[in-house]
Amino acid sequence: MFIEEMGGINSRVYHLLFAVFAINFYCTGQPTSVLSGGQWAKLAVVSKGIYKIDFQTLRKSGFDPGSIQPGNIQLYGQGGGMLDQSNDVSRANDLVENAIYQVGLEDGSFDRNDYVLFYSEGPNLEYINREAHLVYQKNLYSDTAYYFLTVGTVEGKRLNSTT
Repeated sequence: MFIEEMGGINSRVYHLLFAVFAINFYCTGQPTSVLSGGQWAKLAVVSKGIYKIDFQTLRKSGFDPGSIQPGNIQLYGQGGGMLDQSNDVSRANDLVENAIYQVGLEDGSFDRNDYVLFYSEGPNLEYINREAHLVYQKNLYSDTAYYFLTVGTVEGKRLNSTT
């Protein structure tokens, strides 16, 4: 019936079109989100800065800090600012893992004085353009940026300290 509605296109052309669309989805689409499995906590950020996730934050978010593998702590988000309004700008298909900095977790356990730090641009964006001018872009759609915390099954992305 579908082939007849298309004005007599034969089944080979139909199958070829289907294959092209399937390959396009396979190459550009993403079948599942990183959020599709595991335990997650949503963190809200309202301004640019360095944020701390400590023992109490983990506990309030539903994690048991004493039983997690600290190396597997992962933080995901999209960074700061609005999504670009242009459709021809490339962007990630899913949340991007953000690097975190660990303090006190070298012993392999998350104790009461341990914490992780991460940097966020917040919902707005500031940057230096090519002409060396500071550009401020207010997010017109949200006053909050969100990050998603999980304890994955693999080691998370980390910032290394330099001395």
